[in-house]
Amino acid sequence: MTQGNTIDHTIPINFDPTKKDDVNNLNVICPECHRLKTDWEHKHYYLHGKRIVSAEAISNVKEVNYLMRQSDGDPQTSNSGGFKGNTKNSNRS
Repeated sequence: MTQGNTIDHTIPINFDPTKKDDVNNLNVICPECHRLKTDWEHKHYYLHGKRIVSAEAISNVKEVNYLMRQSDGDPQTSNSGGFKGNTKNSNRS
């Protein structure tokens, strides 16, 4: 596993700007996981570059990880365990 050195907003600030300065919305992840998560966010929160109004903001790191692995069947996310961030925000089941 690559050590995390990138700060990530669990809920993207483009989706919810009020979360920009919320320390509970921050996680440290590796650059590769950040790229994979950003790619996934574009599918979850946006369609053809436009925000999906009905998209649910997901603040639980474990849920993001699960959804990333389920979303596209990409072996890089499916077999590697997907996004591994700080799980301090795991308040949803």
